[in-house]
Amino acid sequence: KNTMSERRNSIHKKYAMRRANTLARQATNASLSQNPRPASEYMKVTRSSIEREITERQLQLDLLDSINEMNEEDMLQTAFDLIDLDNDKLIDARELADAVRSVRGEVDKDLREDLELAVKRIASFDKSGDGQLDQEELNDFLVYFASTTDSSYRELLEMTLFALFSDKSEHKRPPSSHEDAIAAVKKEEYYREWLRSKHMAALFNIFDEDGDGVIDFKEFVLGIYKITEDLQGASKAAMEAMLLFDKNESRSLNFNAFTQVILNLHEASPDNMTMDDMLEAMTEAILLAGEASMEMVSKNFSVDSVLRPLNELEGEDGLEKHVNGSTLGALEYAKVFRLFELWDLDKDNAINFKELLLGLRKFQEKNELSRTVDECCSVINLFDKEDNQELDFDEFLSFIEHFTEASGADLQSMLDFMIVNTVLKENTNEDRSFADLIELKHKE
Repeated sequence: KNTMSERRNSIHKKYAMRRANTLARQATNASLSQNPRPASEYMKVTRSSIEREITERQLQLDLLDSINEMNEEDMLQTAFDLIDLDNDKLIDARELADAVRSVRGEVDKDLREDLELAVKRIASFDKSGDGQLDQEELNDFLVYFASTTDSSYRELLEMTLFALFSDKSEHKRPPSSHEDAIAAVKKEEYYREWLRSKHMAALFNIFDEDGDGVIDFKEFVLGIYKITEDLQGASKAAMEAMLLFDKNESRSLNFNAFTQVILNLHEASPDNMTMDDMLEAMTEAILLAGEASMEMVSKNFSVDSVLRPLNELEGEDGLEKHVNGSTLGALEYAKVFRLFELWDLDKDNAINFKELLLGLRKFQEKNELSRTVDECCSVINLFDKEDNQELDFDEFLSFIEHFTEASGADLQSMLDFMIVNTVLKENTNEDRSFADLIELKHKE
C-alpha cells in the first residue's frame, strides 16, 4: 500500500507522464502519417485542439481515480498542503480565500469579498487564537461546511481536491499582507469576544430605554449625553454612529452595530484604559447622571433638525429622490451632508478654497501639495456654478458624485471612508500654513 506522501506524489507524476506521452504520440503521428494529402492549417489547428481536450479529460479521469483511492486522512492532508501556499503549516485568510475561489470556480469575483468571508470563517474555527488554521482546525471547518450542504464530508474533500488540482487560473492574491490577514482575523475574534460580553449587553440595555432590542437615534443621543453632558457632541456622535454602522438604513443600532461603535470609541480612548474600564465608566456615568429624558433632548436640541436632510429626501414612501439632477438614496444624501458639515470649518454653509484644500489633503498626503492645489482650482472651476469661488451644498454634492465616479468606488463606501478620515486625521502644519497663506492672499 502506498504511503500518504507517495499517493500525493503519484497524482503529480501521473499528470506529468500523461502530458509527456501525449506530446510524444502527437509528434509520432505527425511524422508517420500515411495520408498523402497535406492537412490544411484549419485541420491541423482543429485536430490539435481536440487532442488537447481529450488529453485533459483523460487527465481528469486519472485524477478522479487517484482521489478515489485515497482515504479521508490522506485527502485532508493533501488538501491542507495544496491550500498552504507558503508551506508554513498554517492557513491564513488569504490562502483560504484563494482556495474557496478555486472550489467555487469564482476566480473572477471581487477578491475583497472572499477575503472578508475567509476572515470570518477563520475567526469561527481558530481555537488556538493565532489568527490562522492548522490542519485540525481546517478539518473542523470542512466538517461544519459539509453539514451545511447536501454533500458528505468525503464528497466535500473529493470536490476540494479535484478543484484545487484542476484549477489552472492565475490567481491574484487579495490586497493584503500575511500580517494584515492575521490582524484582520484577530480583530474579528476580538469583536466576537465582546459580542458575548455580559457587560456589553448590560450597557446596551441601558441605552435601549424602550426595550425594543434596538437603539434609535434619540436613545443614543440621550445615552451619550448622560456620559458627556454635551448635547451637541452627543448628537454628532449619534449621527456618526448611524451613518457608519447602521448597515440596514433603519436609523437604529442593533447589538452588533452598537458593539462596533463602543469598540471604535475604545480605540480613541487613552492607552491605559482597558475595555472593561471604559464599559464600567460609561455604565456608572449613565446610572449616576442627573435627570435627563427624551423630552429634554427634543426641547433643548432639535434632533429632527440633524436628520432634516434625510427626512426631506425620504418623503412619505422612503424612495430615492432626484437631487441636483442625479438620484441618491436618503442615507447617501445624509452622508454627503455630514461630510459637507465636517469640511465647512467656518460654518458659513459653503466650502471655500482653503476648506476644500484641507479636506482633500487628508486623502492625498502622498501627493505633492501643488498637485492638490491644482485639483482644487479645477474643482472650483467645474462645480462653482454661481462663480463666487466657493461651493454651496448642491455644488459640493455634484463634486462628490464626480469624485467617486472617477475613482471607480462605491459611493457609500467612499463616503464612509472620507467621513472617518476627516474626523480622525489632522492636517500637517505645512498644509495648514499654506492654506492660511492662500486665505490671506484671497482677502487682500
